[in-house]
Amino acid sequence: MSQLELENYREKSVKFENFKNTIEQTDNIYILSHLGQLKQMEALIQAKDLNNNCLVVLYTIKNLIVPNSVNNNYSESCFNCVIFFEIPSSANKLEYKQLNFIKKNYRNLLKAIGAKSLYCNSFEGHYSILMSLAKSVKMDTILVEEGTATYKLNVIDKPYTPADMSYVNRVFQETIGSTYLFKKIFDLNAINKELITQSRCFIDKVTKNENFHKKLIETIGNRHIKSALLPFKDFTKAYVSFPSLLKKSFKIESIDYFMIHDFMNPQALCKAEEVIKSYNISSKDILYVSQRYTLDSEEYVRTVIAILSRMIKPNQKIFIKLHPKESQKTHNKFKYMEFVSNGKFTVIEDNQFLIESVIKISNISTVIGITSTTLVYAPLVSSKTKSISIAKELTTLLSPNKVNRIGIETITEHLKILNIFENIEFR
Repeated sequence: MSQLELENYREKSVKFENFKNTIEQTDNIYILSHLGQLKQMEALIQAKDLNNNCLVVLYTIKNLIVPNSVNNNYSESCFNCVIFFEIPSSANKLEYKQLNFIKKNYRNLLKAIGAKSLYCNSFEGHYSILMSLAKSVKMDTILVEEGTATYKLNVIDKPYTPADMSYVNRVFQETIGSTYLFKKIFDLNAINKELITQSRCFIDKVTKNENFHKKLIETIGNRHIKSALLPFKDFTKAYVSFPSLLKKSFKIESIDYFMIHDFMNPQALCKAEEVIKSYNISSKDILYVSQRYTLDSEEYVRTVIAILSRMIKPNQKIFIKLHPKESQKTHNKFKYMEFVSNGKFTVIEDNQFLIESVIKISNISTVIGITSTTLVYAPLVSSKTKSISIAKELTTLLSPNKVNRIGIETITEHLKILNIFENIEFR
């Protein structure tokens, strides 16, 4: 029995265990796991005039905030029903027994709804199993872009490598092979607690290793469970902002252009106008989009300000948009820089707005960031806006100390994906 309790009653909302299909026709299923994906799917439904829709919200017992958030925010006009579907907390883990359990539940889900098409933002792990099952019952599988991660296979798509079981010998030597009795070719009638303990330890370590489960899936898994070993690429259709990039890594019959920021609601645009007026943002100014990385706050802010100071022109101001979960220390450092900048730098304190809507209305001249997805979409939202990534210069200038090392490595990895987009200038 699910532990989920929806805080607000909505007639169309139902937990899967209580779901009874009383709807005459369901054409489309939309799979999501967080609120951002909801906005993406609703924009697509409205843009393409899709009807007879069912929303399926995946959730785990470790995070019951997300399903309640989705329940409070979905549009009644977009969906005939909204099903809340529990998955294991470690659903992304490669474990045979768990993936088999997920496969059975996904099969029951698809059978219960009986739709023609399945829309999804993800294509790896348990999502691959879901897509494989949908394909097997002649459903159309449709990929919907979710930021730059949709294009990551252009950078990190590697040939499949079979399970490496060489670790078993190492574990054996660390456990059973290390016992005194084993080394001395023990007396079979002797009871040796050390050997028993280490044997249990050996079994535990072997069976918890991902390669063990990978080998198990390779050996006895059916085609749906085996699909979890690789990204699912065989979509029927896709809706993305960069069709030509997607063609390089997916086998998709039809790819249509779609960008969520082309369909901003009136409330978002109204809020953007408020922000622009409140901070006096003009088309000649610059926007810096900060991100959270494991970096020394003081050095990060000081280095960013130094880079921005070299880029700013006398008639420009730079507005700093902090990450919603920015640390208080980083916030304070940027506020100090604002204080001593003589009006050149301004920290935008309001976080309750869509940054792309501000770019669209203001036609701000330049958006600067590290590896933010805003850099990718800004030139599409406003043809007068230029995107610049300072990731290379920032990582070069930061001290490669213990505090910064993780952040620098993460930025470098994220930059690999950003590099495939030709509408960004890199410095």
